[in-house]
Amino acid sequence: MTNIPILAMLTILCYSLAIVIRLWQVTTRTKLALAKLNPANIVSIIGIIFQAYFLHDLIDINHTQNLNFFNLFSLVAWLVLVLITLTRFRKWLGDILIIALPIGAISVILPLAFPHTYTINTGANPPMFYHILISTFTFSVLCIAALQAFLLGLQQWLFRHHQASFLIQILPPLELMEILLFRLIMIGFILLS
Repeated sequence: MTNIPILAMLTILCYSLAIVIRLWQVTTRTKLALAKLNPANIVSIIGIIFQAYFLHDLIDINHTQNLNFFNLFSLVAWLVLVLITLTRFRKWLGDILIIALPIGAISVILPLAFPHTYTINTGANPPMFYHILISTFTFSVLCIAALQAFLLGLQQWLFRHHQASFLIQILPPLELMEILLFRLIMIGFILLS
């Protein structure tokens, strides 16, 4: 329990550093955008690992789980970052991580700012555990779809208004963005069903 503030600071530091590195790469047009050994990817993965330990210490309390709103928000943000990081290696989601990392940093701060306790013993009720697990995963996929829709709308607006922006350089083509959005919504709908 005493490691929670240290893990939170390390997570926020890694996420902030990954954002700065990636924005520097975009503004200087460095061609390491989606490379597996990109420093921004490595630092964000280290931050994701720190946040995993942070969430474990925060949620798992004496064989029960503290599943208050802010802990679940942090868990969903972490899962979104994990899913985006895994798909980035296949070049599916472009640089949606630039938007997801600040949300991940905020999700680490909120449980510390609002420390409420709502414990559930999922070990005594396995169906509840599976329900919580699937619904959290589904919500994470739909959050990625929402971020994708936001980026797609922004990209369309930039094209319509003939605005040259670094976002146009780092995002995939509009057609691919639409295909990805519909696939994410379909996966979320299947999981929700």
